[in-house]
Amino acid sequence: MDIPPKIHLAASEKGTPYLQVSVSFQEVEPYLKKMCLFLNESDFCNYILNQKSRDEYNYHITVIDPIEYQDNTKQALYQTLEGCPVDYHLIGLGRVKKDQEEVFFVVIESPKMDNLRAQVGLPKRDFHVTLGFKHRDIHEVIKDRTTLIH
Repeated sequence: MDIPPKIHLAASEKGTPYLQVSVSFQEVEPYLKKMCLFLNESDFCNYILNQKSRDEYNYHITVIDPIEYQDNTKQALYQTLEGCPVDYHLIGLGRVKKDQEEVFFVVIESPKMDNLRAQVGLPKRDFHVTLGFKHRDIHEVIKDRTTLIH
């Protein structure tokens, strides 16, 4: 019997805390293979290295981001989510572009994580696993089924 993944505390590259769910390389590997179909070898390697540098060779789904987590009036409530088991579905490879930036990710859907966010008064979120990006990740853009490319 598989142990369900759990929400845990992490820190951004600036040291700011947030809540995430770790995702294994085995889960994202098929999407990395699909991603390489859209980039030349050099760009593919650079995009992957940018993500690995930022995320320290890990893949994750952000449940409560660093900005949300900094709300001192809700921090104790957010901490109650640590250790909660969750499930999620990997939907497909997504991509967004903005200005000179581009990011590839796996679109994720999770009613359980949607419900947990609602319980602490947060809106629905486009869950995803970032696979790679040109220079920097693109935040505050849609990363749902409408961005699927494969």
